[in-house]
Amino acid sequence: MTKPEADWLSELIPVCDCVAMKRKIQAEIYEETKGMTREEYFAFLRKGSGEFWADVKRLRAELATENPS
Repeated sequence: MTKPEADWLSELIPVCDCVAMKRKIQAEIYEETKGMTREEYFAFLRKGSGEFWADVKRLRAELATENPS
């Protein structure tokens, strides 16, 4: 990628410290899950995964109605 391309992209992509965000989220998950049994922990992960995929499905449906092909 050339420098002008990188400058153009940096204007479109908001500044995000991905490493800091990852560490913050990991710390939050650790606090929520510390002391859980293995079964409770896996249930926590399954619930989060289900919520994530429900959001993906909802957003896809919204995009499909906004941009019919």
